[in-house]
Amino acid sequence: MVQSDSKIIKQSSLHSESFINYLNQIGFIDQDDISIIVTNLNTDALDDIKLKIICLTRSGKQAFLDGDFIRAKELFHCAQEIIEARPDMIKGDYRAFLYYEMCLFYRVLQDKKLSEQYANQAKQHVKSKNLLMLINYQLETFQAENNSVMIAIMQKRVNEFFKNKIYYQYVIGLSRLGFIHLANGEMETAKDYLIKTETAAKKYKIPYMLDIALNGLGYWYYENEEYQKALDALFIVVESAKSNYVKVLALENIALTYHKKYNYDNAVDYMVKAYNIASIHHVVSQIPEECMLIGKWYDEHLNKPEQALHYYKLGFDHAVKQVDNGLGFNGPRRLAIMEYVSYSQKLNFRKLKGIVVEKPFEFALGKKWVEIKPLFQYHLIMYHRNQAATSNDFLKRMGLTSNSYYSKQRQIKKKGYPVPRLKEMLSQTPSEILVQPLQLYIAEKLKNFNWKEANAKFEKDIFLYLFQQYGFTKKNLGESLGLSIIAVNAKTEEIFESSYTTN
Repeated sequence: MVQSDSKIIKQSSLHSESFINYLNQIGFIDQDDISIIVTNLNTDALDDIKLKIICLTRSGKQAFLDGDFIRAKELFHCAQEIIEARPDMIKGDYRAFLYYEMCLFYRVLQDKKLSEQYANQAKQHVKSKNLLMLINYQLETFQAENNSVMIAIMQKRVNEFFKNKIYYQYVIGLSRLGFIHLANGEMETAKDYLIKTETAAKKYKIPYMLDIALNGLGYWYYENEEYQKALDALFIVVESAKSNYVKVLALENIALTYHKKYNYDNAVDYMVKAYNIASIHHVVSQIPEECMLIGKWYDEHLNKPEQALHYYKLGFDHAVKQVDNGLGFNGPRRLAIMEYVSYSQKLNFRKLKGIVVEKPFEFALGKKWVEIKPLFQYHLIMYHRNQAATSNDFLKRMGLTSNSYYSKQRQIKKKGYPVPRLKEMLSQTPSEILVQPLQLYIAEKLKNFNWKEANAKFEKDIFLYLFQQYGFTKKNLGESLGLSIIAVNAKTEEIFESSYTTN
């Protein structure tokens, strides 16, 4: 069971009023139960299992709204485990409400399949008319074919939310319409919706959405290239916002604004401030992208590669942690991971510029062929896995099926070069098997080759090198590599034709 802690208490003080209004407007819990839910932070102390589910859902939602996605997932799934253990005890709206909130959570995580699954599960159990309206709203927007259809659905539903006095969702709907119109470049319409959001949030006492609206207006000025107005508005949000999540958003937008003004020192400074607050207050949703941008700006504008690498690595570490906790290898997490890999690889290439690329095979001297070939194949896989965006992309680059790849992976592992899983793959190669000249050779000579082509090219190049090193003598070459004279003949005949004198 998840225990309450100071983090939940702090979140509760921020969101309790709007959450009470939210539950009242949905209308499936009486006022006495709502009071218990809001005030009782220790779920273990609750005897009523239904209220325990709602308490956990509340805390999950609070963590979600504050950007603490790892905590939110933990709390939601704790509630789900209780339901699965006692399905006879928890039915109807109590179950539907949890599934609905999980639908919203996974939608933000960009897991459309899982989000839609929870929405459908919620619909199977729902009894409340108002909660059904919210669920249908989500399902309808899932099925929207384009932005125009999405906007039409949302406008219709927003009006229904208002008529049915579901003001919490009405305000959220206004805000969402504002940001969609903003993304479409429909600036005046977007501004109208953001102002409506601000007005409605004040009227219906939803402080969190008021902060969101004010930050949105600051971002509107940024997108409208009114940079000073953007800064003026966003600094007010930083000072006034009760939500650390919104403070972080506002600081990010301030950083982006300074970046647009070519003030790169201030841009980095304010993005670092955003990162620091996000780290302290567990706003984990924002950290991978913040670190990625800080790293990018340190490298591109301030010429500080060490600082850049530091923040790229921080973003990578946070993203991997989130992926490990089931948040999905997508969105800013995927970008942060891939950017770190790309940048660290770029730095390695910079360091390797002094190496003579034509002689990348010195590592092979004194080694047997059964050691050389799998070591090359390990590095070849490393290079292309680091370059590929997805597993499918990697297989396409290599010209391999998944079965043939895993077969080759097992063969390489047997020779002492285990290929790690994807997320581990993105970390540095262990120093004991890292051959930097070989990495550079692959990057410069074989980057556009598939598996078969790369292996053929490598064998030709390295046998030419080794044949020379061993005095153009097949016997010496065979003994050094542990190959039979028949195998050496086959290799040299194919590669060298009749250009060399052999014994």
